[in-house]
Amino acid sequence: MMKKGLLQRRKRRQERKREEAALAYDQAAFVMRGELARLNFPADRVQESLRDVKTIKSSCCSCENGGSSSSSSNSPPAAAAAAANMLVFEFEDLGADLLDELLSSS
Repeated sequence: MMKKGLLQRRKRRQERKREEAALAYDQAAFVMRGELARLNFPADRVQESLRDVKTIKSSCCSCENGGSSSSSSNSPPAAAAAAANMLVFEFEDLGADLLDELLSSS
């Protein structure tokens, strides 16, 4: 009985992670390609999630920078963008083969 509950929770957690990953892909695709992007979710849901991310990012930036919007010229690009309250996506390099496969499928 307990094993069944554990398996169900694990399955729900995995499904949630898959959905979060698909939404993250959609966000990046929509930012890069706009209305031409092939999405997993409806475009309005993706746009709303991007607004939510930007709102969270903006509120976090004011905490990190002590409310200041200035940045030094030698700070990393992500920090400079955060200081300017811009939305920044950082991607991990997964190799040229995967990139070629993804680009050829779209």
